[in-house]
Amino acid sequence: MKNKTAVFTIISKNYISQAKALMDSLAKTNPELKRFVLLVDKKENYNLSGNYQLIELGQLKINGLRGLLFKYDITESNTFLKPYFIEYLFKMRDFDKVIYLDPDIYVFSRMDALYSLLKTHNIVLIPHILSPTTSPPDNLSFLYSSENDPYKIQYDLAFLQTGVYNLGFIALSKSKETLRMLQWWKDRLSKLCYLNPERGLFVDQKWIDLVPCYFDKVAILKDKTYNIAYWNLFERHDLRKSNDKFLLGNKKIVFFHFSGLSLEHKNMISTYMSKYRFKDFNKTLKKIFDLYVREIINAGYNATKCLRYYYGYYDNGVKITDSQRMVYSNCKNIKKFGDPFKTGKNGFFEWLRQPSNTNPHITNFQHELYKFRTGTRRPYIQKSSMANVTKEIKEINKLMGETNKKNIRRVAPMINSAKSFIRSLMKMTGNIFK
Repeated sequence: MKNKTAVFTIISKNYISQAKALMDSLAKTNPELKRFVLLVDKKENYNLSGNYQLIELGQLKINGLRGLLFKYDITESNTFLKPYFIEYLFKMRDFDKVIYLDPDIYVFSRMDALYSLLKTHNIVLIPHILSPTTSPPDNLSFLYSSENDPYKIQYDLAFLQTGVYNLGFIALSKSKETLRMLQWWKDRLSKLCYLNPERGLFVDQKWIDLVPCYFDKVAILKDKTYNIAYWNLFERHDLRKSNDKFLLGNKKIVFFHFSGLSLEHKNMISTYMSKYRFKDFNKTLKKIFDLYVREIINAGYNATKCLRYYYGYYDNGVKITDSQRMVYSNCKNIKKFGDPFKTGKNGFFEWLRQPSNTNPHITNFQHELYKFRTGTRRPYIQKSSMANVTKEIKEINKLMGETNKKNIRRVAPMINSAKSFIRSLMKMTGNIFK
């Protein structure tokens, strides 16, 4: 029986150009793979066709999908769906092997080392880095803040927070053990796929640290030509070009991960590592980036980068804020609201605006925000910068319509400590309540 292998990525509409570039690169280098793109969005009137099969969310038949898409933001939604789609490709499309790649990856050559591992293993993972930063190349010495506080320690801490393995890639072979792993992963992500490192959560990625402990036949792919990215350039700086091929040392680059790329910051390698500049590396790195930028621009990047995320709005066009998602995800009985995106009678949107049973002078929304003042699940103040808090309060006022200084201050009788909360909130947000 012939082996069937699928490769896929997950996007919302604003990443369609990156997905097209990825799939075109796969068609050139690994043409035998069946290519899929899962759309976490609505097509609306846009042409999203390409060198792949586009799958819409309704085809996955996930129970409670609308609620999950509401409680998670765009990044969290694009990541929690990963095990669901892998399972779909195994069970509904009958594939033997499945490979996931982030949309901002570009494949330069064949993935034969990966294919070999998939013949004998259930799951293949790639670590962020393969060596400690004990002696980075001289051109990266600027990353050390001081002798007593070396950058290498900070780097280790970053991966302890975000995850050992980069989930821009995962590959799996179909087996009972693999299906058991997917069920475990789905269960965790349906409940806790938040981007909240303070609580040990980093969307789908941090959970995978446990996979080599919990499941059998897990391979760690330690090939430096796979998943080159800003976080491991310190150990993969020997880039060069020969006969129109990009090499790392004497080996062909397999794929490069352009995480954090911003076309608006042309000298910056990644917005997540702002100190990195192309001038600090050899000229081959810039050539790799220039090639990729041409590919995504030709795929329509400038026209698609700002496309609106359908699940970021209620059906009346009002934008859903982080704090509203937080309130929804912590409601004890969310089933009573039905579809949270709908704004009709008895819906979540209307409930936010109604007077609180605890204190009729404030809304349910204001009451719930007060309850979260210390940040117990998805910190409201902690997650946002001061500027974002100010913006959020303005949006709250607009949504509630009749919020004013008197109503806000009448929260105080609820609980004695409320006074300090209101003072701190008013101090941060200036004259908003005046």
